[in-house]
Amino acid sequence: MEPTTAVEIQPAASALEEASAIVEQVSNYSALITDSLYVIIGGMIVVFLLYKLTSKFLFPYVKNRRLLRVVFGTIYVLILVVTMLMVVNKVGIDTHAIGKVVIIAVLIGAVAVFFLVPFLPRLPFMIGQMIEVGGIVGIVDNISTLHTTIRTFDGAMVFLPNPMVLASKITNFSDISERRVALSLTVSVDADIEAVRESIVAVMSADERVLKEPATPLARVASANAAGINLIALCWTKNEDFLNTQSDLWIEVVNVFKNDDRVSMALPQQEIHIVREEAV
Repeated sequence: MEPTTAVEIQPAASALEEASAIVEQVSNYSALITDSLYVIIGGMIVVFLLYKLTSKFLFPYVKNRRLLRVVFGTIYVLILVVTMLMVVNKVGIDTHAIGKVVIIAVLIGAVAVFFLVPFLPRLPFMIGQMIEVGGIVGIVDNISTLHTTIRTFDGAMVFLPNPMVLASKITNFSDISERRVALSLTVSVDADIEAVRESIVAVMSADERVLKEPATPLARVASANAAGINLIALCWTKNEDFLNTQSDLWIEVVNVFKNDDRVSMALPQQEIHIVREEAV
């Protein structure tokens, strides 16, 4: 066997040094990438929490909610862009010129999105919202390219083609923060109408879920005929409290009619016409 020469040892040592340098460089980059991921994830969590707090406390009082969504979306993108620019800058690439261009492009894009989104075709609801479309009421479970899946309250899954959904009347119950409760009832013509109105308004006002804005509770006479007097009582509540509030108010109104002699429900009536034939 021939002895190992110095010429053979030198390339091996050089290759080992290059490998060590590559490993060291990769480890430096991995630390940089890890730190960047921490910044991105931390920034997104902060923005997400701010968005949730804003949605809960500020959205009910803001008419242009789309502006807030665009603002928070822009902050998300800016966090990603700034973090990537920091990473590229640490690698050794000068980002001063391109950084300004990218940030300006993000801001221009946000403005364009704000003004163009209303003109883009889209379904007027999102997953998790309660809607009514084509006589079907339920929660939107999934939205695909071809179908919208609605989970009804009896557990059925209804698949509706998107063209049919867009061509139908759609009621979105989740896209508003408040919803109006309407109680329609017919009282006897012998009842004290003013007492009835006061009693119903008192019942609605006593419920802490009933809101004073956008309007205070009220009761008005809608129509009157020989069968009775038709009243409609209106109040507002939070969207998530609507069903329970409506049910509880009906129970309280029935109890009031049961326990107060001044008010009474109209009894069902049916007109009968007797035709007498004259004797020939």
